[in-house]
Amino acid sequence: MHDPFLPETSGGMRVTIQRRTPTVPKPYVPAIGPSLRVLLYALFGGFAFLGATGFYLLVISILNRLFPQHLFTNPFTFWMLILHVGLGILGTIPFVFFGVWHWWTARKRENRAAIRWGLVLLSSGLVVIGTGFALIQIDQLPQLPTGTWSRTVVYLLHVLLPLVCVLLYVFHRKAGPRIRWQYGKYWGGVTAVVVGGMAAAHFVDPQQFGKEGPAEGMQYFFPSEARTADGNFIPAHALMMDEYCARCHQDV
Repeated sequence: MHDPFLPETSGGMRVTIQRRTPTVPKPYVPAIGPSLRVLLYALFGGFAFLGATGFYLLVISILNRLFPQHLFTNPFTFWMLILHVGLGILGTIPFVFFGVWHWWTARKRENRAAIRWGLVLLSSGLVVIGTGFALIQIDQLPQLPTGTWSRTVVYLLHVLLPLVCVLLYVFHRKAGPRIRWQYGKYWGGVTAVVVGGMAAAHFVDPQQFGKEGPAEGMQYFFPSEARTADGNFIPAHALMMDEYCARCHQDV
């Protein structure tokens, strides 16, 4: 019996059509395992802290140049510098370990673009670390003198390359899984608010709170040339410190 649904050749022979079974795509296997992911989150936290402290130190440096009559550097600035340098040194080995291990486990994957961007990102991160070490000044060790062109170039690389690393990370991730942008937005917003608040605090002198001054201003002290540094009165409790002075001068 002739089947009208089967094609025939010119000789009247039937042709059997075999349907191909659809290939099931392989499930995506993350390039970062659970253990390595914990290290990645720790590196993200360290990068966030280094970015915040570095941005703060940059703002203070700019303010010192814009307002040379006012020194914005204070003990808090030095503590931020110590924490920035210390965390940068401590994070060097984990960063290198993560980068090398991540490349080793993903080197044979088909997504070659992500691998290339990852290698460029790793290289840029190593340059950031190298420039950071080059900026450290310790006695009896080689260092780049302040005010030289070499130190200026290294400083600019250390400041600008992290921004390039962020862009490279975006390219690296765009070649792979979807990026969760909300975390970057939260970090950027919080960092901007905190750093802005810390920088604004440098314009405020707590020692000036509650101080009173003459309505005439500096004219109040005329014709005497003696005057206070800020033109205000010295509080009585600061002058009449008999108990404090008596600790060393009990004979008075």
